[in-house]
Amino acid sequence: MSKKTFGTDPVVPLSDIVVANGLAYTSGQIGFDDKMHLVAGGIKEQTHATFENLKNVLQKAGLNLEDVVRCGCYLVNREDLGEFNKIYSEYFTKDKPARSTIFISGLPVPGSIVEIDAVAEAK
Repeated sequence: MSKKTFGTDPVVPLSDIVVANGLAYTSGQIGFDDKMHLVAGGIKEQTHATFENLKNVLQKAGLNLEDVVRCGCYLVNREDLGEFNKIYSEYFTKDKPARSTIFISGLPVPGSIVEIDAVAEAK
């Protein structure tokens, strides 16, 4: 098996994205801004920031959202699902990936209410 990792986190022991056997696996992304602060606002702002971070991680391996075949989505608040789905549809406009949406009691970063990880076809 060949395996390549891209980007490591100085705080937690993980890689941003790992490519192995034709697939790329991203670590979960949340709504950080470019200074690694959680964006202000609710589900709308955090979901947009999360998708921008996911796009940036995919780019490290030369990929983009069109390469994504599966997403894992984690929401803290069930009532955010409608708004989350609306924003999700803005980023995946055609050939939508398979998806799991899981409601959880909390995320590791206080105040974070959405996290997304993805599996993409590597080129």
